[in-house]
Amino acid sequence: QLNNHAAMHVGEALRGDREIFLTAAQLNQFVLNHCSAELRADREFVLAVAQRNAHALEDAPRRLLADRDFILDLVKVNGFALIFAAAHLRTDPEIVAAAARQDNRAVAHLLETGRVIASH
Repeated sequence: QLNNHAAMHVGEALRGDREIFLTAAQLNQFVLNHCSAELRADREFVLAVAQRNAHALEDAPRRLLADRDFILDLVKVNGFALIFAAAHLRTDPEIVAAAARQDNRAVAHLLETGRVIASH
C-alpha cells in the first residue's frame, strides 16, 4: 500500500510510473517533485495530479500554469487550482467564473489577498 512518503523513495526506474504518482497525489502535494521530468512535462498527467491535489501545482511547470486552456480545464474540476494559475489568468473572467462555479473558496481567497482583480 502506498503511504504519504512512498513516492519520495521510489527507485529511478519507477519515477516514470503514472499510476504510482497519481495515487501518491491524493496523499502528497509534493508528488511532482519526485516523478520523472517526462511526467512533470506531460500536460494530461499534471492535470490528473492537480485534479486530485491542487497544492501539487506549486511544483508544476510554469508554462502549464500560464496555459489558458490547461487552467480552464483544471478549474472546471478543481476550482481551488485558480490560486496557482499565472497572474494574468487569475483575472480572466471565464476562468474565474469557472473556478467559482466549481469551488468559490479559491476566488474568495484571491479576492481577500488581492491576488485577483474583480472585473467591473
